[in-house]
Amino acid sequence: MNKLKILFGIIALLLFGYTLGIIQSIILLDNYQLIVDARKSEMIFGEFDYFIDKLLIISICAGLIICLKCIYEILKKGFFTIISKKHMKYAGYIFLIVGTISAILDSIRFFAGNLRGVLLNNILIGLLVGLLGFIVLIIADMARTGYQLKSENDLTI
Repeated sequence: MNKLKILFGIIALLLFGYTLGIIQSIILLDNYQLIVDARKSEMIFGEFDYFIDKLLIISICAGLIICLKCIYEILKKGFFTIISKKHMKYAGYIFLIVGTISAILDSIRFFAGNLRGVLLNNILIGLLVGLLGFIVLIIADMARTGYQLKSENDLTI
């Protein structure tokens, strides 16, 4: 359980960092046209590039919130509960979808743009987030199996 408490703290710190990033984006929204003009040569999707990136960040933030709820549920009630397996499943799908979309969009930017070194790292990060989502889905499936075994065991007693 100590490792879960450490993971809870790390996810809380990540969530805090993403929240600061979202607040910064809202503050910089007043200067949106300056950002667009400064990055015009890098933009593939036009003025929507900025909003697509922020939407992906907000989606990751939502996944982190669900992960935080899941770990809190596990710390309070144990591994094999209905709520924890649902939270794991939702977080897994969010990370899988966001990672896949991010990798696809960055691949389009990679082949259409001139920032190949930076964007190759972004593609790999998107794939890593997608892989993380897939791993969380596997763990959610294991939690579902554990919940079923626990339920059968409780009925036997």
